[in-house]
Amino acid sequence: MLLLCALRDMRRRRLAKGVPPAGLAAKGHLNSVTRLWKIARSLRFVTSDDIQPKAGCRLALVDCPVPNSKARMILDALIDGGCSEKAISTPRPMARKERHTLRLRAFAMLWKMKPARRRLNPDELSLCLASFLHTEMLEGSDATVIHIGDRSERRIAMTAGAALAGRPSVYWQTAYHDTTFPPLGYTHAAVMNKTGEDRALGYNIEPLRQALKKPRAVTAPSSSQRIGIAMNAFAGPEVAELCRSVLSAFPSATLELRTHPRIASPNLGDLPKEANIRPRGEALSAFCDACDIVLCGNSAVQIEMLLLGVLVIHIPGLDDHGFDLYRYVAEGVTYGTTDLDRHSVDAAIQFYAAAEWPDRLLQHVSPPSDACRPISALWTTE
Repeated sequence: MLLLCALRDMRRRRLAKGVPPAGLAAKGHLNSVTRLWKIARSLRFVTSDDIQPKAGCRLALVDCPVPNSKARMILDALIDGGCSEKAISTPRPMARKERHTLRLRAFAMLWKMKPARRRLNPDELSLCLASFLHTEMLEGSDATVIHIGDRSERRIAMTAGAALAGRPSVYWQTAYHDTTFPPLGYTHAAVMNKTGEDRALGYNIEPLRQALKKPRAVTAPSSSQRIGIAMNAFAGPEVAELCRSVLSAFPSATLELRTHPRIASPNLGDLPKEANIRPRGEALSAFCDACDIVLCGNSAVQIEMLLLGVLVIHIPGLDDHGFDLYRYVAEGVTYGTTDLDRHSVDAAIQFYAAAEWPDRLLQHVSPPSDACRPISALWTTE
């Protein structure tokens, strides 16, 4: 049942991104040794890190906490909340020999899955295989496994694997709009807002309160000479075209480009000389301090930047998902425009200066109730 839920979550995610369903596998299509070895060798949806929890650790992260990543944010929140860093297990990169051994185990698993593989297409079979391999990695430990709420197929497989291994699992809400918790065996949810708390209770998952920082007031910039552009993981060559469009409206400006922390070498196209790519791993607060205003597409980071007090304008053109995917503009939380020009800055200043705007923001980010236990319950409760 758990694997069916994982497969359904993967299909739902792909349909939301416009990927058509693959359909059923043809009979005999996945029975040849060559075909099975090809699937096993790719290790698709399988983490490239060793996520087996270290002995004696209470908590286990399944994503590497590289600087300014979501995993690093979670690790810092746990440490700031009073958890000893020694009690938190983090992944380590696998050696080449370990990956090859994993491929052999994957092939053996696929060979035993003969009835199931007749009805699953290659991606679905890869997801089931990844879930079983992650189960092996997480077995034999007492650690509570913490999962990032942003679900890729790899993270779906790691979550299903933790549940199949019988491990308590925590869904860590990383964005205020992220309040849908799939039935993948979560026992807890570390929530950011009251909406997340209520949704977790509705799924029979215990909510735990994250420690949140007090928001700053959004201040009007003294100029628009330094324009930041914050990108999500889907940004590509269209960014260069967007930069030229922004410079046509603000010809004397310099552009500060913040790439997604997870993307090491994004292809942003032929950027103009006025565009500077910020250092990878730079703190979000440092990026905001370097900008007068920030342009943002479909990314939850715009809420974090508003809480840091920078003036944010939501625009299209940074990905293929259109305008206002998360409905921040529709709900009156973020100022947005499809036709950016010099007058947009004045309109944004007026928007954020409205007396009712702070209430709309606070309603969106309203903290969990006092009845919700703090995240310290993860390591203080026996």
